[in-house]
Amino acid sequence: MRAAVRYPVVVGGLVTLGLQVLAPRLLHPYFGSGTATAAAVVAAALAGLAVGYRWGGRPTTTPGRLMSTTLTGTAAYLILLAAILRSGVVDGVVPASLWLVPVAVLLVGVPSLLLGTVSPLAIQALGDGHHGQGSSMTTDTNTVTAASVFGLGTIANVVGGLVSAFYLAPYVGISLSLGGFGVLLATAALVAGRIGAVQPVTEPEGARVVSTTGGGRDTFTVYGYLVLAFYSGVASVALEVNASRMLASYFGPTTGLWAAVLSVSLGGLALGYSFGGVIALPALGRILPFVVGANALWLVGATWVISLLEPSSGLSFGAVGIIALLAFGPAFVLFGMESQILVGAVWQERGTGSMSAAAASVFAISSIGGIIGALLGLAYLIPLLGMSGMIRLFVAGYLAVLAVTWRSLRPVSLALALFVALVPLPDWRWRGQSDRLVAQEEGRFQTIRVYTDDASYLRFHLGPTYESEVTLATGEPRFGYATTILGLAGDVSGKRALVIGGAGHALANALENRGATVTEVELDPIVRDVSDEHFGLLEGETVIDDGRRFVTTAESDTYDVIVIDAFAGPRYVPPHLTTVEFFDEVNRILTPDGTMYLNMISAIDGPGSGPFKALSSATATSFPASGYVRSGGNIVVVGSRVDLAEGVTPVGVSRTPNTDDKNPMDVLLEFAR
Repeated sequence: MRAAVRYPVVVGGLVTLGLQVLAPRLLHPYFGSGTATAAAVVAAALAGLAVGYRWGGRPTTTPGRLMSTTLTGTAAYLILLAAILRSGVVDGVVPASLWLVPVAVLLVGVPSLLLGTVSPLAIQALGDGHHGQGSSMTTDTNTVTAASVFGLGTIANVVGGLVSAFYLAPYVGISLSLGGFGVLLATAALVAGRIGAVQPVTEPEGARVVSTTGGGRDTFTVYGYLVLAFYSGVASVALEVNASRMLASYFGPTTGLWAAVLSVSLGGLALGYSFGGVIALPALGRILPFVVGANALWLVGATWVISLLEPSSGLSFGAVGIIALLAFGPAFVLFGMESQILVGAVWQERGTGSMSAAAASVFAISSIGGIIGALLGLAYLIPLLGMSGMIRLFVAGYLAVLAVTWRSLRPVSLALALFVALVPLPDWRWRGQSDRLVAQEEGRFQTIRVYTDDASYLRFHLGPTYESEVTLATGEPRFGYATTILGLAGDVSGKRALVIGGAGHALANALENRGATVTEVELDPIVRDVSDEHFGLLEGETVIDDGRRFVTTAESDTYDVIVIDAFAGPRYVPPHLTTVEFFDEVNRILTPDGTMYLNMISAIDGPGSGPFKALSSATATSFPASGYVRSGGNIVVVGSRVDLAEGVTPVGVSRTPNTDDKNPMDVLLEFAR
């Protein structure tokens, strides 16, 4: 592949996923870290790519010029966005929830649309991807060039996502990173501008068109292929969502786990594009049903294998990556092969010479399917059907679509679909637990489990970690950090308390038992419902919202006590709850003699102390008085408008504090083990 084409494809891939990683970090302080934000970013990105693919796939003799124009426009757009963020214009602005989708479209959707044009334009710049004799569709024609373009872009996606998550957002900052993306795209635009005009694609007279169905130019068959592409997009993105949930149930939703699933999914797709691209067109009819059937059976088997793992919250990124690779890597390779096979099949059945148009159609339809898979999986299907039920639904439907599309193998496809619909799948109940499982539900973000020994305690699990534990007889918290916070708070009778994080209602109930009026904020309504049923209803209100959003919109001088006990996984305090901007808002809503208590897990000094130093530096920046108290393996960080209580060790700014623009909290926690 010529360098003048390769470079824009790589840069476009880097920036495309880099934006999708940076966007949630930018949106969380305003819209929260819930399902709605994730769904809006995914939907905006995939919708933009779908439109961009179709736009870029239109025949043109000047693909380089169009590529240069779209890259220049994207560069200018991102540099302007970076300048707006650096100027501070948006500081303190809290848009209504109604504005989430438009903001996501402006932040991610518009650049994704422009960048989506790059791959199909690159195919056209390479002569529209014809590998065979001239530009005709002959028996030795394949889709190797289209596969190379999309494979290279997908590998660049992996790099862009990982670099953005582990380096740009934590250490460079979001605004500077967006500006850097703009500069990088500008250089790619200059390179693309060197690509000269290409000859329009024509079908030479007498070219022999090869059809997998025997007819060629079969409109019904083309639509069947596109329906299969759509459902493949649904199933592949739903698998990515489900794979993260399956593994998070055992290892916690860490940044390392996200990176492992991202690498396996996109790396597998890129490899599959390569494999699928070298298949000659006459072989498509024989291979595609095998690819779909093998993928369906593999996913059913992988579901069982994952369910047999032992839960652990301390596995390294490498270990989780190997598990993800073995369980889901082959499935994503098969999805990638299918995409390239469908590109060739659509190209062939249309009977035209435009490979880029066929690739644009397949990938655009697949991206639209991905929106459906992501939205259904994130918002509805996992809580409703469970992880096994979601796999069953999508795989059985996948096979049913194949049966409709590939009429010659309809009996086999329907038989496989029936097998998947009826085969027993695991219920994800952990084995080897000595305690009795009281309840198990799939929450919006993690698997919820409640255990008891029927003698002394009731314990609330999110994923593999204990979130709270209370004494059966009294309902009082048993964890040391909770009793430490209650002791520091002292007499709370008649005071107003805010608790962020509601797993098991442990601290909220304890504060109410001591006479406080409590407002609890919990992100997941299913966590609230399970806590209500098994740990007792609160007298006060449980608000379903992101803690940051609630604090930002609360009235000033409202709460005497604020307790932050929110975790997004083992040790993982959500990053947007660890910044100077957040603690400034917490300070604002405290009463003049109020105090904040935040629970975290970190070392206080030494190699693993980065998380504590970053967070405590932020509290020291925001509060007149700040300090900490050790409590077993936990640390209670204290921020106050008045003097610290006896026993609290004062702490100052020991390193650069976390900010919304530059926040390494999740990376520090990932490597501070």
